[in-house]
Formats: sequence, structure tokens, C-alpha cells
Amino acid sequence: MIGTMLQAAGPRLTPQTMAAGVQKNPVIPGNISTPSRGLNGDWSWYNDMRLVYWDSTKPSPVNDKPGTYVDVTPGKRYLPGQYPQTTFVRPKA
Repeated sequence: MIGTMLQAAGPRLTPQTMAAGVQKNPVIPGNISTPSRGLNGDWSWYNDMRLVYWDSTKPSPVNDKPGTYVDVTPGKRYLPGQYPQTTFVRPKA
């Protein structure tokens, strides 16, 4: 987020140019490279979430070594107030 804000500020780095520059960036919910300021105005990194669990034996898609997060509801992200009222049980290996 800091890198995005610094780059968006341009050659004159001030709090005002950072804010103005970031506000010109598109809002992409769930994209970790874009502050999602448009969802609730709190300037948090992102306001949605996904359900995951850690699998210490499954190969990582990043480096093919054991250990990765597994999406419980693949491709689904939840905004505040939309988090499911369900208990998810981690599958047995």
C-alpha cells in the first residue's frame, strides 16, 4: 500500500498529493495492490475477506514447497456484513 501511495503521489511527495493520487487509482475489491477506499471510506488496505485455512502439506502455487492457504469458498470474497453464518470444517487429509 505504501508503494502504491508513494507512486501515486508523483514527484511532489506530500500527504495531499498522496491522497489525491490514490483517489485516481481504480478500486478493485480484493486486489492487494489497490487500497479499496471506495467501499467504506476508511482507507483500509481492503475491506473484503475470504475464507481460508492453512494446509501444511499441500504444495504452494508460489514455490511448489509444502504449505499454502486453501480457499474454502474458491473465488468468493465477503464484504462487511456478508460473512456467512455457517461453520466450515476443514477437510481431513
